[in-house]
Amino acid sequence: MPLEPSKTNLIRSVPADPAAWLDSLPAADRENSSQLLAAAAWYCPAAVIIINAQKKVVGVNPQFCEMTGFAPDNISGQQLDFIAAEHPGILLFANLIQALRTGRTLQGEYYTCKKDGSRYWEQERLQPFPPQGEPAFVIGFLQDLTPRKYAQALASQFAFQDLLTELPNRLAFGSLLEETLHHSVSRGQKLALALLDLDRFKIINETLGHAIGDQLLQSVARRLRSQMEPGDALARMGGDEFILLLPYVADFQSVVHKIKKVMAGFLMPFSANQQTLHIKASCGISLFPEDGQDASTLLRNADSALSQAKSSGRNNYRFYTAKLNALALNELVLEMALRGALDQGELDVFYQPQVSLHTGRIVGVEALLRWQHPEFGMVPPDRFIPLAEETGMIVPIGSWVLRTACRHHREWMDAGLPDLRLAVNLSGRQFQEPEIVEQILGICEECRFDPSRLDLEITESVLLKDLNNANLVLRWLKKKGVTLTIDDFGTGYSSLQYLQRFAVDGIKVDRSFVRDCLVNPDNAALVSAICAIGRNFKLRLTAEGVEERDQLHLLKRLGCDEFQGYYFSQPLPQVECRALLQLSPTLSAEDPEP
Repeated sequence: MPLEPSKTNLIRSVPADPAAWLDSLPAADRENSSQLLAAAAWYCPAAVIIINAQKKVVGVNPQFCEMTGFAPDNISGQQLDFIAAEHPGILLFANLIQALRTGRTLQGEYYTCKKDGSRYWEQERLQPFPPQGEPAFVIGFLQDLTPRKYAQALASQFAFQDLLTELPNRLAFGSLLEETLHHSVSRGQKLALALLDLDRFKIINETLGHAIGDQLLQSVARRLRSQMEPGDALARMGGDEFILLLPYVADFQSVVHKIKKVMAGFLMPFSANQQTLHIKASCGISLFPEDGQDASTLLRNADSALSQAKSSGRNNYRFYTAKLNALALNELVLEMALRGALDQGELDVFYQPQVSLHTGRIVGVEALLRWQHPEFGMVPPDRFIPLAEETGMIVPIGSWVLRTACRHHREWMDAGLPDLRLAVNLSGRQFQEPEIVEQILGICEECRFDPSRLDLEITESVLLKDLNNANLVLRWLKKKGVTLTIDDFGTGYSSLQYLQRFAVDGIKVDRSFVRDCLVNPDNAALVSAICAIGRNFKLRLTAEGVEERDQLHLLKRLGCDEFQGYYFSQPLPQVECRALLQLSPTLSAEDPEP
């Protein structure tokens, strides 16, 4: 059916200027059109506000009130200045005058607030009316952009985040790597990239299903994240591949220790959908600047090293550089040798006398672990003890050292030798054992060794790692008479609070301070300060690494109680130490010489 002529003409005769269009209509149509336009503004999904040239609100629609928080009765007919004072967050008011003066449409997006102060994103479009000549009104169209902005932010987040593991994705990691490289270049620092790939993950996906595979990836991500230290970065590159960024590494050895810690995390099973799954990983490592000067080269070389790790049997790690690979393999060989050292009888306990600076007599001995390997020879303690700590082997080895030292001490006592204090180091891993108190007291009872003659040497970091547990453990040990000495005092946190909290009995001045105290004023000041702390807290002061007579004189003047070091005796095997104790050597108080 064709349109009526009047309506056809009405539609076809609408000009671009809405004011002229209204004027051109017959009176009846003009009234109806005005009502229709008012209804359109009322039902418009956008918020609408109309303000006249006298800055008075002519009208608003319900959407405006809902979006801004104004009640209709509180805003219609009000002056703009009053509304702006009540609600300065709506930027429409700030732009209104400009729209009136220039007659131009203004549009923008703003992060503003509602009448109640809640924040939201708003799009404003101010249309002067009529468009030509002096504007009599400004019509404001406002839209709440918060949902759109939130969706954009979420999309941006997803663009840089792996949705499954909630780790940064490849894109985010690439940006971080570029930035870290820039800082490393400007500061002349090293960094390491470690690319990890789960071994035979495809089999789990194919046999148990992708849902189980996804849960396994989430479990692996959580465990890897728990091993990160401040400054480290972890990302999922895709599939079953993760990447670790270690910025500002000190040396090759520190990288090895970190990677071995990460690899050790795969020794424990993972949980997925109430199933226990065992999975290992291969790792390829590249270093900056040795293995590349830019991100793409470092990633490519880490991937090449990962391929070497996979082809050499999986469940291991490889460095891109052949020389570093050889060093890493030596670490692995040493670790395997250490695992059999206890059973093969290659470990031994040496003893270094601790001498009183007041009487010149031996008052104690420190038990020191030694490893004599049939092929490597005498392995330095700082070479294998950190390795034992990392692998957990220090727990059985530490128990063996304590048992051996207590047995030797009992034999010396039975032979009529002096009743000396026995100092034994307790590692952080041993200290975390749930039944460490029972183990220590059980060994003492087994060897008929008096616990009051036992002096446990613990580093500051061990105590501060878990203050409540440390307090509980030491309280029980001290009830049995065991004493506590802080080893390497001054090299860690050196908090005075724990000296009181744990009722510490003694502190040891680290050999690194003693060694240069005669030539380095800073070291001399540190030794003096530590001795002052010890005297004020009434603690036993023992200096390590004393090798010269003048060092001994200085320590005595500073109030040090005891010393140990090559000046009196190097660490001795049990038989030689027993022979020395039988001689009962005394250091002259006037001229301290052995």
